[in-house]
Amino acid sequence: MIAEVDGEWTMKHFRREEKTVVLEAANPKYPPIRPREELKLGGVVTAVIWKYL
Repeated sequence: MIAEVDGEWTMKHFRREEKTVVLEAANPKYPPIRPREELKLGGVVTAVIWKYL
């Protein structure tokens, strides 16, 4: 999911938690994001292309 959370853009996994929304990173070292004021959904990632040099 591509989302604007409190004015900053990010790409995270979207999850509902009771009556709130949580955005989680693929890397477990990063904490989940819970919007404080505003959440705008920008799009859904359907594919990722990796380029190795």
